[in-house]
Amino acid sequence: MITLDPNIQELLEEVVNAFPTGTIDEATKRDAKGRLKILLEEFKVPADEAVRTVISYIARQRQIPEEAVAPVHAPLTKVSDLKPETWASLKVRVVRLWETRSDVLAQTGLVGDETGLVRFVVWKSGDFSRLIEGRCYLLRNVFVQEYGGRLEVSINRRSRVEPIDEDIRPPRSEISGAIVAIHRSSGLVQRCPECRAVIKGFCPKHGRVNAVDDLCAKIVVDDGVKACTVLLNADAIKNLTGIGLNEARDIATRALDRSAVLRELTKRIFGRYVKLEVKGGGEGRPFVALAAEFDKVREMKHDPKESGVKGSDGIKGKNGAREPAKRVLAAEIYRSTHTVETSGSKVLLLSGELCGRVFFVGTLLEKTRTAEGVWKLRLADPTGVFYAFAGKYQPEVVETLHETDVPAIVAVVGKLKVLEGKRRITFLRPECLAVVDFRTRDLWLAEAASRTLERLNKMENSDNTMSRLAKEVYGTSTAYARKAAEIAMKASLPKTEK
Repeated sequence: MITLDPNIQELLEEVVNAFPTGTIDEATKRDAKGRLKILLEEFKVPADEAVRTVISYIARQRQIPEEAVAPVHAPLTKVSDLKPETWASLKVRVVRLWETRSDVLAQTGLVGDETGLVRFVVWKSGDFSRLIEGRCYLLRNVFVQEYGGRLEVSINRRSRVEPIDEDIRPPRSEISGAIVAIHRSSGLVQRCPECRAVIKGFCPKHGRVNAVDDLCAKIVVDDGVKACTVLLNADAIKNLTGIGLNEARDIATRALDRSAVLRELTKRIFGRYVKLEVKGGGEGRPFVALAAEFDKVREMKHDPKESGVKGSDGIKGKNGAREPAKRVLAAEIYRSTHTVETSGSKVLLLSGELCGRVFFVGTLLEKTRTAEGVWKLRLADPTGVFYAFAGKYQPEVVETLHETDVPAIVAVVGKLKVLEGKRRITFLRPECLAVVDFRTRDLWLAEAASRTLERLNKMENSDNTMSRLAKEVYGTSTAYARKAAEIAMKASLPKTEK
């Protein structure tokens, strides 16, 4: 039996590891050993070239696709240049780690360099030391793939992980859009001093404790494409609203009601456009705001395309299970009367897309209460009017209506419904409603007009099922939607630009 030099044994392992598991049988290994020995000892070929040559030979002989073979040393690549179904090497910092309950994954999380962020997975078969959050690494021979519409890098048994002493600084993640929901658990809360869990006098883990006050909010930021849940701490809330912990205590004391803080927060931030610097998020988890401000740049530019989640496809909308709220003008709401049953009934818009949830900012012209206690609202923007109905199942909305004088500029998030009868009437069932300012209204008009035109252009250049159905059902009414968008865009401009 021939005993090979240890170096040749290591090179042989590189050859075997370049192929998918189970591809290389014993006969092929023996052939590879002999070829490596000849190339190294007789032809004096460099080790890397010997390995590359043998890998190429085996791939041709076994008819293994090139994309299934790991390179000897995949090229060093920036995150922003990654392409699916390729091999790459990366110098990155581990930005965050997520808990994994998978039987086959050792770790999952987010890594990045100065050009962007990307999700990563480490397979247990690789037998690697655990990556540490905040540390920098050279990841050799990772496979880039698409998962759930986003890129991720796979660290497998053909990869190599090397700690490096470099200061790699990935970009901070940003989220921008409109605040379309504020969770009921937000406001002035009490926490356990030991574990910081939100409690009501009793901590399941530590029993009866002297609870401490805290100010926090759980919001949904929606850009019309993705909806992301974000947690705001007391500092972020004060930066946005001017309400700190002491001010929150004063509000609760004056009202003799801690929930008054949530009502005040809703008045000050619901419907407003924000820009947040965040961490965390992904894998169904909410993001945590590191910094928060109202999006003044977008308000000046009137550019709805500035919204969204920035930093990486690896985090984009990952926790956006909530359906995004479309920006739909009053004229289109009023004339979109056809419903389609998918996972629940949705309204087919004139512009050719299905719509369940809407974010609308306009004028509350009238509010009347019926004998049954249902509020009928007449809402308008420069393109037309439509109706909304709120009752006992929307107590926060009803409470706001009691306090609001008409006319008023309001932001509303709710679900579109169609009332069947002799004449179909499309109306809105509000989930949240708050009074906002004229600047927010004008910004929304610009965004809604832009989104409407985008949907119409997409419909006209598409032959998908919903586009065909909208053309068939609504006919020339689609031209009406385009005219409405042009009216709204003009109305959103400052007077000097009109």
